[in-house]
Amino acid sequence: MTYTTENTSFLRNAAPLLRLIRLTSARSETEASKPTQTGQLCKKKKQQLFLTIRYSELDQSLRPLKEHLEKVKVTQQMLLVIANCIKKQSHQTKKQIQDQFNKLHQFLEDEEDARLKALREEEQQKIQKMKDKMEAVSREIEALSETIRDTEEQMREADISFLLKYKAVVEKVQHCPLLEEPQVGPRVLIDQAKHLGNLAFNIWSSMKTMVHYSPVILDPNRSTSEIVLSDDLTSFTTEKQRCPNGAGTEMDWALVFGSEGFDCGSRSWGVEVGNSGEWALGVVTDSFEKGVEEVVEGWSVAFSDDEYAAVLSEEQLTSLQLQSNPVRIRVCLDCDNHEVSFYDDDTNTHIHSFTHVSPNKLFPYFGTTNKYKIRIQHEDETLV
Repeated sequence: MTYTTENTSFLRNAAPLLRLIRLTSARSETEASKPTQTGQLCKKKKQQLFLTIRYSELDQSLRPLKEHLEKVKVTQQMLLVIANCIKKQSHQTKKQIQDQFNKLHQFLEDEEDARLKALREEEQQKIQKMKDKMEAVSREIEALSETIRDTEEQMREADISFLLKYKAVVEKVQHCPLLEEPQVGPRVLIDQAKHLGNLAFNIWSSMKTMVHYSPVILDPNRSTSEIVLSDDLTSFTTEKQRCPNGAGTEMDWALVFGSEGFDCGSRSWGVEVGNSGEWALGVVTDSFEKGVEEVVEGWSVAFSDDEYAAVLSEEQLTSLQLQSNPVRIRVCLDCDNHEVSFYDDDTNTHIHSFTHVSPNKLFPYFGTTNKYKIRIQHEDETLV
């Protein structure tokens, strides 16, 4: 295209206009892009707000899980403690079993040694008697043999010589002492009947000096934390234990329950309360065993604040007037007639009776508030 002077003049005059057009066009593009940027910013803020809301909702949903996780962790720790306690209990129980068997083994070894010693002594005594008799017989045989030998030698001498000595020889023969014929006598043999008769039974009977029977065995897993039981589980005091227990309850009274419940027949057991300042004993239903969180139904006699009372529940106390302070209490449970009675075991004096007790299984229970030992009395059991 050929530019003329006129064209050049036109372009020069149009330049400001073109610059204005370009500027206007650029401003229009910028203004046109502003709504798009604003929309993107709003969208981003909405997304951020949406995420925040969702995070909050999810955090709220996780909160119960986190709380449950903490509870599970606590349970895990408790299970670990219980597992360690089980190991400790197993170790202690194993040691006590071994100790009991070691005592029995030692008793049997001592019994065996004593009986074998008695057998050896009888053998030695009777053999010595036989030796004494044999020595006496040997001396008599030697004396008689010598007399017979001398007499026979003289008989072989010449007739004249024999006749000269005849009188002396006859006197010697006639005066030769003749001892009584040795008698064996009675009971010269080993008295096997004495050593073997009822051997096992006699050994068993001898065990009564070291073996005892208790009508009630206390349950270590059903006691409050203050209770410390004896190795044979027949007595207790109140001191702290390190292991968790079945009851898991802190109480003013330290309680322990029998390991076996009764729901038929008649049972009785004696309890040595001694000089214990406060004590309670009786029977309760098995709701404690089942872990039911409710007031346990029970029937007991208690001594507290220098007063005796029959206790049916915390609200039902009957004051008891006793002539003397019993040291041993006997509990007599008649499940068939639904009755439980208490006696002074030393004087056989009746203390109190409950009738219409529960027909359900009943467990012995014992309680105290001090460190005096309370013990269940051993009973004499007939071995035959």
